Amino acid sequence: MNRFAAIRASYGTLLLVIPGPLIRHSTGFRADRTTRMMARLLGARHVAQALATLGAPSPVALALGAEADLAHSLSMLGLAVLERNRRRTALTDAAIAGSFALTNAILTWHTARRPPPIGAASPRLRERRDAVAAAAARWVLPAGVRRHLNARCTR
Repeated sequence: MNRFAAIRASYGTLLLVIPGPLIRHSTGFRADRTTRMMARLLGARHVAQALATLGAPSPVALALGAEADLAHSLSMLGLAVLERNRRRTALTDAAIAGSFALTNAILTWHTARRPPPIGAASPRLRERRDAVAAAAARWVLPAGVRRHLNARCTR
């Protein structure tokens, strides 16, 4: 497991298991039931995303992750503007999601520049994951980004 996937899986697991104390520690406020439920959903997404990037993920899989994290960060900024009583929690979450998005973008760039290491993930798992990522990319990644990643990967 790569370090970034391990960090993401750990964070997601914490959100799933102890959302209340984690939110209270990071924001200083007690989380209400809705906030804890949303934190658990977010935790499940982080664990799933960590599993999708095990081993040596393709640049497309990483770019999709960066896009999901960026969308999450922007949505939390919107929540901070609209919900005054959740502002601190939303801004904290926006900062965390933004850091995940930036890290994913950097990993995408580095991964597109070099071939995956041998033995990083089973070839069958890598092929299936990359096929799912490529299918999803057709729907959500801008065409220019897809072309750029494909050009970088075929060099």
